[in-house]
Amino acid sequence: MNFPFLKAKERLIRIMGTFDLATGHADTFDELLDSLESELRDVLGYYRQQRTWVDLTKEECFELCVKHKDNSFSLLVAVQEKLMEKNNGN
Repeated sequence: MNFPFLKAKERLIRIMGTFDLATGHADTFDELLDSLESELRDVLGYYRQQRTWVDLTKEECFELCVKHKDNSFSLLVAVQEKLMEKNNGN
């Protein structure tokens, strides 16, 4: 189960509720946007969180090169898998 998605879904539902309330109380589109701004900024910030990229260490690169010295495609796949593991937790 993807909990970050569920959290975002709940927040979006709350925003839609805010939107429904705001549409009946705003005299202008700018007032409507002002009433939604903090909620939208909060949710968008959740999706835009910066991740710190984790590179391979020189030792890891060396180990992969030694292990896959005879096959450049195999090396490429191994590097890709290692980077995905370090950056996505897979």
